[in-house]
Amino acid sequence: MPFDNTNDTFFFYYSPKHREALARMQYAVTQKKLGMVLTGDCGVGKTFVSKVLINLFFDGQCKFVYIANTLLTPSEFLQELNFQLEGTATIGSSSTKPEILRSIKERLEFYQKQNLYIVIIVDDAQSIPDQNLVEEIRLLLNLHENETVMFTLILSGQKSLTEKIEQNPALRQRLSIRYELTPLDITETIQYIEHRLEVTGVRKKIFTLAAYNLIHTLSGGKPRVINNICDFALLSGYMRKVDIIDEEIIKHVAMELGETGDNNR
Repeated sequence: MPFDNTNDTFFFYYSPKHREALARMQYAVTQKKLGMVLTGDCGVGKTFVSKVLINLFFDGQCKFVYIANTLLTPSEFLQELNFQLEGTATIGSSSTKPEILRSIKERLEFYQKQNLYIVIIVDDAQSIPDQNLVEEIRLLLNLHENETVMFTLILSGQKSLTEKIEQNPALRQRLSIRYELTPLDITETIQYIEHRLEVTGVRKKIFTLAAYNLIHTLSGGKPRVINNICDFALLSGYMRKVDIIDEEIIKHVAMELGETGDNNR
C-alpha cells in the first residue's frame, strides 16, 4: 500500500529537507566525525532518514548499532550497546560496569581491525530519562583511541533533545554537526503524495488540488500524518466507488481520524 506508515526505504521521498538531513548524516559517517544531532517534530521522518542511511552502507563498510528504546538506565544502555556489538561480557547482574565498558572497547577495536566502521544511532533520544544517561553517552566518546575515531554517534529526537544536550556542554562540543528536519511545504506535500503513488505504479491524478491543500493544512506537512490521511482517503474513495479524491472526502477522513490541523501534538 502506498501510504503504509512503515520505514520501507523503497518509498523514501528525497525532499530538499530530507536530502539535506541524509547528506549531513552521510558526511558524519564517511568523514568519521564524532557525532551528529538530528532533531525535528514527531512524524517528520527522522527515523526514516536513519533507515535510509543504514541502507546506503549495505556493502559492509559499516556496522550499525540502532538503539530505539531510550527509557533505560545508564547500565541498561551500556548492556544493550555491548549486546549489539556482540560483546563477550555477560549481560545481567553478574557483569560490572567496568567489564561492560571493557567489552565494548574490545569490540570497537576488533571491528576497527576488520576495517568495519561503527555507527551508533540513538533514536527518540529526547526521551532519555535523566542527565545521568546523557553523561554516560558523552563518556562513550572517550573510548576513541588517541586521534583515531572508532565510531560515529548520531542522536535523533524531537526538538527538546537540544535542551538536554545544551545542559551538557562537553557533549554539545563533540556533536558539532546539527540539522533540524522541518515539515514539508505545500509543493513538497503534493510531490510526496504523488511520489508514493508512482512507486506503487499509479500514474494518474487521484487527488484534486483542493484535496492536496486540505491534506497539507491538516497534516502540517508531516509525512506520518499525510500517510494516515491519504491511506484512509483511498479506502473511503474505494467504498464510495469514486476515482477522484476531493476535498469533501478529505474532510470526512479528517473527522474520522480526529485530525483538526493542530500540528503541535
